[in-house]
Amino acid sequence: MFDCNFEADLCGWTQNTSDTFNWTRHLGATSSYYTGPSFDHTMGNETGYYIFIEASTPQVEGDIARLYSPTVTANSTMCVRFWYHMYGMHMGTLNVYAQTGSTLPEVPIFNRIGRQGDQWIQAEVEINISSTYQVVMEGIRGPGFRGDIGLDDISIATGSCAKGTFALD
Repeated sequence: MFDCNFEADLCGWTQNTSDTFNWTRHLGATSSYYTGPSFDHTMGNETGYYIFIEASTPQVEGDIARLYSPTVTANSTMCVRFWYHMYGMHMGTLNVYAQTGSTLPEVPIFNRIGRQGDQWIQAEVEINISSTYQVVMEGIRGPGFRGDIGLDDISIATGSCAKGTFALD
């Protein structure tokens, strides 16, 4: 249904206009040492693109960046697959939600807090919502500038996830 490696653009994902700052499409290493990805997941080198939140100034602890998927219309289980990178001593939080309406509360479907190592990690999340929704990627800045969070190779497809790391009924 949707598959984005960020090599050309944001693939229809849109920035939230009422959050604190934005996800940035980037190639190569992030600007701060000992934080963030050094390269993308798709190409595995510094020529490929990914998105990330930059934790350096002017961002402060608790600032939020949100990115919304294109609208998903589903009547069966969907699998959201993505790769995330959370490396740095001031790491914040990565949340993923299913947003079913502009006034309804979001449904949390994935959460990671703190350092996960200098590596890309795959996540697979099953969503069982039979209506229209958007997937929301939310990065929250941690207590210092060494806390960039990266995302790459996001896909949303019909069917169950192979890993089934998290299921929402």
